[in-house]
Amino acid sequence: EHREQVGKARERAAQVASMNHLKQIAMAFHSHLLDHNKGPATLVELLPYLGDDDKVLLSPAVKDHGERETDYVYFGAGITREALEEVAGAKKVLACDRFDNHGGKMIHAVFLDGHVERIELNDGEPLFGGEHAYLNQQLTKVALQGADG
Repeated sequence: EHREQVGKARERAAQVASMNHLKQIAMAFHSHLLDHNKGPATLVELLPYLGDDDKVLLSPAVKDHGERETDYVYFGAGITREALEEVAGAKKVLACDRFDNHGGKMIHAVFLDGHVERIELNDGEPLFGGEHAYLNQQLTKVALQGADG
């Protein structure tokens, strides 16, 4: 029972850290956007805005990152400040966990406005539509295949 509690505590700590990483990514994205008027092509381009801490691009929930530079799927490439203003108020995803980061049970997604949501999965598939339809559409294209920085 003690091991089970420790395991759950570690899992929860990894989830909190992952949410924190996504918030840092959103802040770095907005700083990049202010400096360059458009989002970077890849998450790796945000490293100067993250204090060159490449660990922020890796999910603490993932034990083996392999050769990946990031464990997150990124949707902000090329977004301009003007485009951002046009979607103000809309729930558009900037980045999220790969489906397998948290054992296929859930993902975290950071939205363009900087807030992070936990989204439950059902057998590795998203359980959402409606307000999360955009995320579902984007994730089905790339998240199962893997992220490319």
